[in-house]
Amino acid sequence: MKTKLLLSIFTILLLLITACNKKPTSTADQSTTNNTVFIEKGLEIAGATQATMSAQLKQAMETGGVPNAVQYCNVAAYPIADSLSKIHHATIRRVTDKSRNPANAMNEREQLIFKQFKEKWNAEQPATPIVEQLENGEIAFYAPITLQSLCTNCHGKLGETLQPENYAVIQNLYPQDKAIDYVEGDLRGMWSIVMKK
Repeated sequence: MKTKLLLSIFTILLLLITACNKKPTSTADQSTTNNTVFIEKGLEIAGATQATMSAQLKQAMETGGVPNAVQYCNVAAYPIADSLSKIHHATIRRVTDKSRNPANAMNEREQLIFKQFKEKWNAEQPATPIVEQLENGEIAFYAPITLQSLCTNCHGKLGETLQPENYAVIQNLYPQDKAIDYVEGDLRGMWSIVMKK
């Protein structure tokens, strides 16, 4: 009986010592790890979407110039994003504060996130991706989109990189267009990707 009591006390002391020496995993450490994983996943989804759209847009441009590329964007951009959304189990959107298609306008939350990106951009600081957990448990990923050189043909400065005859085609398809006067490297918008649970 005495041996059992001593063994029990020894076991309890050993557990206490082990527990005290064990480094606890902080919520912050876990959160940072999770953020890194979700940032990598978000960048992977955004990269795959950008690569697919860019390749098709480039082909449309080579086939029929800006008018053909504008038609391509008008018809094919959403189906591509939708198909990639299914593959990645996510909702993929490209949003902007100066939209061409009203469907790409930012919601209230996206406006707040984009404001943060703009402030950093204007201060010449890195505008790094942001992730946040939504109330329903899904993860939202946001990352800035910069204007590439090919994009200046449709989103550039009117009369310079964007020719008036091409802008007439754009205005015919998008009468409420606000998405011009950019130069290569400008902050054009952002990825807004919601990863499903």
